[in-house]
Amino acid sequence: MLFILIKEEGDKTVLLTEKELKTLYPKTYSYFISNKEKLLERKDSRSKVDEKKWYGIVRFGTYSIFKQPKIITPGEVSNNKFSLDITGSGFSFARVYAVTITDKTFDIYFLLGLLNSNLIEYYLHSVAPVKAGGYFQYSAEILDTIPLPKNIDEKTKDVEKITALVHKLMQDEKEEEKRLKIEKSIDQLVYKLYELSNNEISLIENSSI
Repeated sequence: MLFILIKEEGDKTVLLTEKELKTLYPKTYSYFISNKEKLLERKDSRSKVDEKKWYGIVRFGTYSIFKQPKIITPGEVSNNKFSLDITGSGFSFARVYAVTITDKTFDIYFLLGLLNSNLIEYYLHSVAPVKAGGYFQYSAEILDTIPLPKNIDEKTKDVEKITALVHKLMQDEKEEEKRLKIEKSIDQLVYKLYELSNNEISLIENSSI
C-alpha cells in the first residue's frame, strides 16, 4: 500500500496528490474515503496529521533508498542486529534505520560484517543512550559517527577476507558452532583493520558494555 501513495520527484519522495490517487487507484481511494475520519484522527509524536495529507502515512522515508541494497537496523537494540536487505522488502522509517553505500569500492557484505563486529558494537554501546531494560538507542546521527579504519584502501586482502566470511556465514553455515567460529574470525580481522593492540582487544572482549 505504501508504494501506491508515493512517487519520486527528482531526489525527493513525495505523496501523490488526492486527485492522482483517485485517478490511478479508484478502489483504494474509495476505501480511504470510507475511513477518512479515522485517518484524520491519527497522530505522530507532535500533532494530528495534516488535513491536506489525511490519506498518507505520517512519516515516510526516501523511496530511492528503499529500492537499493541496504543494511537496516532497529533503533532500540540490546546487541547489534544489522541485517542485509537486497530485495527492497525492508524500509527506513519510525525507529528503523538504513545504511547505504555511496562509495562503490566498498562491498555491502564487508560493511555488514564490520557493523556486526564486536568492535563496532563496543563503540556504539559506548556512545548511544541506554534505555530501560538495557536497550541502546541508535539514531542516524550516532550511526554516522562510526569511524572507518585508517588507510583502508591499503588493506584490500583483509577487506576481501571479511567479505568472503560474511558470504559464507549467510549462505553456507547453519550450525551454531561453525557460525561462532566464523564470527570470531571476522572480529579478529576487524581488530586488525583498526590496528588494535592486544590490550585494546582484551578490553573490548571482556567489556560488559
